[in-house]
Amino acid sequence: MGSNEKLWAKMRRHPLPCDITMNELDRFLRSKGFILHSRSSSHLNYKHKNLDYILTIVAHDFRDQVKPVYIKNVVIALDELEK
Repeated sequence: MGSNEKLWAKMRRHPLPCDITMNELDRFLRSKGFILHSRSSSHLNYKHKNLDYILTIVAHDFRDQVKPVYIKNVVIALDELEK
């Protein structure tokens, strides 16, 4: 199992993890076809060609841990892509 698969399994467990860094999440999202559309201060906006909306994640630095609410939004977006 590769690092992306391990991270995906970690994001899907309950309770939601709060030890995933923005750097890990960015690498994971890019591997799933997301592109960093824009960044303004602490808001990172990701687009995917098969999603009708922009996925926004708030992190002040790429070393910061991502809050569980944003992990949940990533899981929802990826579930929509799998349909």
